[in-house]
Amino acid sequence: MKFLLKFAVSVALFSSMAFAAEKMDDMALKAHAIECIDSLNVFSAPQYAVQKMLNPVLGKDSLFLELDSVRVAEVDTLFKRWIDKCGDLFDPDVYTPGFFKATPLHQYVEEVAARQQRERSDAMGNDSLTKLQKEIDERTARYVFEFSAGYLYRLLIMPFKGHHVQYNVDGTNLFWNGNGLMHELRYEKGLFGQKDSLHIKSGYKTIEYKGRVGRNSRGEEVVKIKKMSVPRKDLKDFDDDDLVNGVFTNYDSLYTPVYVGSISKNWAVKLSGGVGLNFSHYTDPIIDDMDWYKDSSMYLGGFSGFGGHFDVNLGLVHCSPTSARCYGFGAGYGHLVWAGKEVERDEYSDRPRTNYRGDTVYTETVKHVEGINVYGEYYFQSEDVMGLREKVKIPLDMDMKFLESRTAFFYENYMAFELGLVWSPALYVPGLYFNIGMAFTIGPF
Repeated sequence: MKFLLKFAVSVALFSSMAFAAEKMDDMALKAHAIECIDSLNVFSAPQYAVQKMLNPVLGKDSLFLELDSVRVAEVDTLFKRWIDKCGDLFDPDVYTPGFFKATPLHQYVEEVAARQQRERSDAMGNDSLTKLQKEIDERTARYVFEFSAGYLYRLLIMPFKGHHVQYNVDGTNLFWNGNGLMHELRYEKGLFGQKDSLHIKSGYKTIEYKGRVGRNSRGEEVVKIKKMSVPRKDLKDFDDDDLVNGVFTNYDSLYTPVYVGSISKNWAVKLSGGVGLNFSHYTDPIIDDMDWYKDSSMYLGGFSGFGGHFDVNLGLVHCSPTSARCYGFGAGYGHLVWAGKEVERDEYSDRPRTNYRGDTVYTETVKHVEGINVYGEYYFQSEDVMGLREKVKIPLDMDMKFLESRTAFFYENYMAFELGLVWSPALYVPGLYFNIGMAFTIGPF
């Protein structure tokens, strides 16, 4: 009995010591994670902001805007030092998730994210706090930690968040670019006996492969620092001295529809599409053409009828290097569906059918109008992609009185929203419509 008691006390003591040791380990790991994540702020240093690293260089046939090779080398050194000190954040043997709990690294990342969200929420509704929060966001880097099965496997770093960069010479923006740079640290598990490895991809560089590219070889790896260029033939109105003594500016509201561009590349292809609903007062010409019951105009709440539509459009977007104003135009296909009421008729006598109370029976039906879209749009100078759009739909299978004109406000950030008024010769009273879909651009060219 004494032996069993001693054994139980020993087990309890050992468990307590193991739990205490685990707590100490968790605290040490969390402290290390905090130190490593805080040290990432070096990428927010002003000297590593994109506009501080860009240099205009005049070549024989082009003007180049390229990243300073010395600063790029400094960033490479910072990466190496950080990996030497903090590479174990990616090591599954160090930051191993428990059975019912996340790693200390995961816990700290969640705490930081929650704290930042709280700060933004507190700033809402207070102009001075909101302005301060915006300034902080613009002057710091942005980090994305991606976990898989509890382990950190990728870290994305966008240095000096925000800021479009424009290079202006004599009132003309020869170049513009959002910093859009992304550094990537990715932990890859080895396959078939290969070792696990941590890969670093700098957003300041591109990698090309030259020579033979075979099954077991990608050829010679050539690393190049990123740069933009404009041919000299497009700069004939500028003096050489002016070209290399321009001014860098930062206005997030400029060139949002064509995020990257130059004086010689300021067009982009735009593809968009969406679905939506229409709310319109049905006039007599519409009701007669659709063969609907006269009171179809009272279809919704005693006021209007409704329908749906979908559009697919292809167009171009252009931004002026001098005025920094952007506009677009294009064409596409549109399909409109209107809902109304038809009188049900007896199949033998063609008389209106009635129910047991003697009331006429109506059937809800839809009518289709296919058409070609032609549109033009103007973009506001805003940090978000938004503006006004005028769209005309030319009917293909109906009378021209069903030609539609749509005037709308739109907002686009991959997801696209549109709200506006629709009118046609057949619709004496303008109707309301809204649309949701997707829009993206390809370019510049």
